[in-house]
Amino acid sequence: MKAKGLRIAVVDLETTGSHLDQGDQIIQIGAVLIEDGQVLAQHSMLLNPERDIPTHITAITGIQPDQVQDAPTFSQVAGLWYERLKDCFFVAHNLGFDLTFLQAKFAEQGLDFQPPALDTVQLAKIFLPQAPGFNLQDLSQFFGLNFQDAHDALGDARMTAHLLDVLAHQAADLDYGTKLALQAIFKALPYQASQFLNQANSFYCQVSWPEGQGDSQSQASHASLISAKQRTAVAYWQEAGQDKSPLVLEAQARQDHQGLALALLHAWRQEGDKALLVLENEGQISHWQALWQEVSSQEAGIYRPSYQFVDMASVYQFCHEFDLSRAKPTGAYCFSGCLGLVD
Repeated sequence: MKAKGLRIAVVDLETTGSHLDQGDQIIQIGAVLIEDGQVLAQHSMLLNPERDIPTHITAITGIQPDQVQDAPTFSQVAGLWYERLKDCFFVAHNLGFDLTFLQAKFAEQGLDFQPPALDTVQLAKIFLPQAPGFNLQDLSQFFGLNFQDAHDALGDARMTAHLLDVLAHQAADLDYGTKLALQAIFKALPYQASQFLNQANSFYCQVSWPEGQGDSQSQASHASLISAKQRTAVAYWQEAGQDKSPLVLEAQARQDHQGLALALLHAWRQEGDKALLVLENEGQISHWQALWQEVSSQEAGIYRPSYQFVDMASVYQFCHEFDLSRAKPTGAYCFSGCLGLVD
C-alpha cells in the first residue's frame, strides 16, 4: 500500500560546467513528475547558455552549439520551471550539484526555491553497497538495464526515478528492528532522508522505458538486497553508537558495509562526537579518505600506531582502549572521523 499526496520531481541538469562563479550555465533540464506512484509528466528542454559549450561537455552530453542557438535562455523560462517544481519533493542523483545550480539560477530571477529534497547517491551508498559504483551508468548495469541515454537530462532523470523506486521498495521492506536501528543515522543525514526512511512507500514511482531499453537481464530490481550480513552490521553499529565504540573494518567487509559505516560516522560527527575508523591495511586508506571527504567535506586525519598487531583480537583491544579525546597530533592528527591505520 502506498501513501498518497506527495508530488515528486526527479530532476537532472546538463550544464556548461560546474563552476557557478565562473558563469557556467544550464544547457538542458530534464524532469520526471510523479504523484501517487504514477508518472504525471516528463519534460526535457534545451537552453541557450549564451556562451560557448566546451568541447568536452559536447563529447559527454552530445549537445552541439547549433542545437541551442535558437533555444530559450533560462531567464525566459525560469517562471515556467519554477511553477512546475515549486510544490514538489525534489530528487536528484548528486543533489548537491543539481539543486544548488538550479537554486542559484532561480535566485538570479528573484525566485526563492527551497524544496524538500533527497539525494539518491547518498541512499544508494547505504542500501546498495554491493553495487560496482554509484554513478547512474554503474547502477543501471547493476540493475541489468540497457541504459542508452546517459548524460541526456531526461534520460538521467528517468534512470534516477527508477533508482528511487528501487530504493523506496528496499526501505519499505526493512524489518522493524533494522528500520529502528537506522533512525538515528538517517536523522543525521542532510536533506529529508528521515522522511524517506519513514514514508518509503510515498516514493514509489513506476517508470516505463522506451522501446529497446529496460530490463536486459532477469533480475528482480525490488528483491531485498540487504543481506543478513548487512543486517547484522546495522545492529553492531547501532550498539557501537550507544557507547561510541570505534568501528573496526576488516578488508573483506569494506564493500559490503561502507555505506552504513559512512552514515554512522557522519551521524557521530553531526552530534559532535569523535570517531575512530580502523582499517586493516594501508591500501584502504586513500579509498576511505575519499569517501569520508565526500560525506563530510572534510579531510580525515591518519593515526599510525607505533607497533604492529599480531591478530584482530589485538586490534579490537587497541580500539576500545584508544582515547580520541586525549590524542595529540604529533606527526599526524586526530578529530571526528579520524581514520586509524593498523599496520
